[in-house]
Amino acid sequence: MTKAELARKLGVSRAYVTMLSNGIRKPSHNIVNKLNELGLTVNKIESESRTFNPLVVGSNPTRPIFNLLINFLNSRRQGLSPHTLKFYQTYLYQSLKVIGTSTSFQDIKKFLDDLQCSNGGKHAYFRAIRAFCNHLFRQGD
Repeated sequence: MTKAELARKLGVSRAYVTMLSNGIRKPSHNIVNKLNELGLTVNKIESESRTFNPLVVGSNPTRPIFNLLINFLNSRRQGLSPHTLKFYQTYLYQSLKVIGTSTSFQDIKKFLDDLQCSNGGKHAYFRAIRAFCNHLFRQGD
C-alpha cells in the first residue's frame, strides 16, 4: 500500500503519513484505532517507508554514530517543533562524515568550507553540528 493510499484510508494527508513513517509525528488515538482496523501499526508504516533514514526509529549497531544521533534527537523531542527536529535530522545526517566523538574544530571548518552552499546554509550546518557536539560534551560529564 502506498502512502497516498494509506492517507486516503485514514482520512489524513500524505504529508501526515510521511511524518508518521519518519517518526516526526506521533499518531493520535483516532489514527491508531484506524491503523488497527487496517491491520497496521505505526512500526509497520515505518518499516515500509520507501526512504531509508537511519536516524529515525531504532538504531544501527554497526554505526555507533547513528546511536549517538538517535539519542540526541530523542533528547530534543520534548519542547521542539517537528520542523526543528527535522532541521537537526536533515543537517546532521548530511554531516555524518565530519561529526563524531573525536571531531576537531579543523575537521568542522574544512567540512563547512567545502560545502557548495550559501553562507546561510553553512551557518545552518554549523548550528546543527554545534548543538550535537555540545550534547556529546554534556553526555561526557
